[in-house]
Amino acid sequence: DPEGLLPAKDLKKYFEDYAVKWVIVTHRKRLEDRRDILEPLGGIPPYDKDGIPFHRVYKTKVDVSYFAENDGRVKVDFNTIEVSGTDPSRDVVLRFHYLETLVCEPGCTLLREPLEKDPVGFLRIPAPHPADFAVVNGYGEKP
Repeated sequence: DPEGLLPAKDLKKYFEDYAVKWVIVTHRKRLEDRRDILEPLGGIPPYDKDGIPFHRVYKTKVDVSYFAENDGRVKVDFNTIEVSGTDPSRDVVLRFHYLETLVCEPGCTLLREPLEKDPVGFLRIPAPHPADFAVVNGYGEKP
C-alpha cells in the first residue's frame, strides 16, 4: 500500500520479505506517520515553501536479512553483491531481485527463485558453491 495503511504486522512482513532497511519518501505519504515501524533520520534538500525537505529518509525498525536461506555477510556495491561466510553445502537465496544479466562468480550458478505475488523473484545460488562468491551484472554476457 503506497500510503502505508497496512496493519503493522503486514508492513513488518513486507519489510522483512524485501529486506527493507531504509525508506525514502518524496511526496507526502501517510506512511511517514508510521513511527511504530519507521525512525526518521532527516531530509535531503531542496526544501518546500514550509521548510520541509523534498526527500525524507527513514530507517525501518525491523531486523532484516538479505538472506532468505543460508546466512553469512553481504556487501553491496555498484553492479556487485559480495557474499561471504556461507555454508557451501546449502543453497543460498538472496533477497535481491533477479535480473537476467546477473552472473555468479567464481564457479557458481545463479537461478531465479520464484516469489509469490512477485513476477521477478529473488536470487538462488544452488549448492555446492564457494563459501565466498559475488553476484555481478554481466550485462548479457554468458559466463
